[in-house]
Amino acid sequence: MSNSVWSSKYTPKHIKDITDNDTNINKITCWLNSFKDDNEKLRTSNALFIEGGSGIGKKTTIKLILEKEKFQIKYIYFDKTNSIKNQLDSLDYLSVNSIFNNKKNIAIVIEEIDTIINSTKSSCKLFINYFKKKCKLPFIFIYNINNDINHKSLSKESINIKFNKSSNSNLKKFVTKVFKAENIKLENIDLDKLIDILQYDYRRTLYILENIKFYFKEKVVTEKDLDNIISVFLKKNLSIELNDALNKIYNSKLDINKSLELYNTNCMKLPMLIHENFIKNIKYNLIETPKDKLKKIDNYYNYITDAYIIQSKIFELNNWDLSDYVGILSTTVPNVLLNSSEKKNKYKTINPSPIYSKINYRFYNLKFINSISKKININVNNFQNFSFKVYKLFVLADLKEKNALEYANYLKSKKILFLDIDKTIKISYLYAQYRNIYTSKKRKDIEKIFLTKI
Repeated sequence: MSNSVWSSKYTPKHIKDITDNDTNINKITCWLNSFKDDNEKLRTSNALFIEGGSGIGKKTTIKLILEKEKFQIKYIYFDKTNSIKNQLDSLDYLSVNSIFNNKKNIAIVIEEIDTIINSTKSSCKLFINYFKKKCKLPFIFIYNINNDINHKSLSKESINIKFNKSSNSNLKKFVTKVFKAENIKLENIDLDKLIDILQYDYRRTLYILENIKFYFKEKVVTEKDLDNIISVFLKKNLSIELNDALNKIYNSKLDINKSLELYNTNCMKLPMLIHENFIKNIKYNLIETPKDKLKKIDNYYNYITDAYIIQSKIFELNNWDLSDYVGILSTTVPNVLLNSSEKKNKYKTINPSPIYSKINYRFYNLKFINSISKKININVNNFQNFSFKVYKLFVLADLKEKNALEYANYLKSKKILFLDIDKTIKISYLYAQYRNIYTSKKRKDIEKIFLTKI
């Protein structure tokens, strides 16, 4: 849902555009001011623990408050290439750098703390140790209450703030505003019926409204149309596009180009949904002998294993040339296996995959690459060329050389921090070859030149 064009279009740009959480916004602002004033007596903890339902604007609100209060935001993510401890170790330098170079205040934001806790069991203890003893920067943890993760030790040491869902009236105003702006025409429809499926989730709301516009275009949306929309979206957050793509894979003979087109609409979720429902479709829908069914299942698993081996290498090397092969193995092959014999379509249920989560460290690498490329004005496809230069000047050369110092100053002028360089080194295609050279000492030496004032 987060890839929706409308999600970006209608995301609030100013804190005054946020509704339903005025009291929380004031509390957070006062807490941040205690850091700007360097007055520890005005706060009971260096950490905020923000919790609330999915899609109600927690991240956007925090981002807008920090921007308004002129805080530089440093995000900490779950990342297999850069441990939580390593990310935290660099915060001391950030704090010192901010003080001595007279830069704006820094806030540490951990957007998906539930994922980090679930993936790194010692993370709560690490975070508590840092914000209580080692680092006096403000920490903001954002927790999705839809996830049942044990966070009590962390929330106990933090100031707890619970974000409210949008009120019915505010969500109606928002929906009406979008309908008017996008010229969506309704025929005597009770908005309360639509509000029920929106679940007070702005991200879901925009995604559903965008699909309504896409499918009905200039046509007037009737009560019957609305009932059809509701029946689709009540299926555990499956979008119209994803639902249609899955049905086509299961029930239509497609050529490679068409199946790849469907794969590219959602290259993460579609293969996972296919996988989750594949065996039951083979078992109940194909009119074949048990032996033939087992042979198809065996073939599928061989192909899907190859697909994920290739996909792992794609993310490891940041080389996307083989992406279509992953699509063929994970989407085209199941389509052929499911539609090469007679069927009875007894099994029609779509079970959502337990595998996919909106948080995946691979996405953070892509987000990071996009961010760095934007800062230094390069195409994302040239990111590995940038990583080569980082290795050449910082990892493999003498850091005292003029070229290294000049390039470091250039990167600092573009708001590139040492943590960015550290991550670039670790996700580079060169890391496997030179990881033994990138020692703790080398890391600290590089860090020092990024702490030096330009």
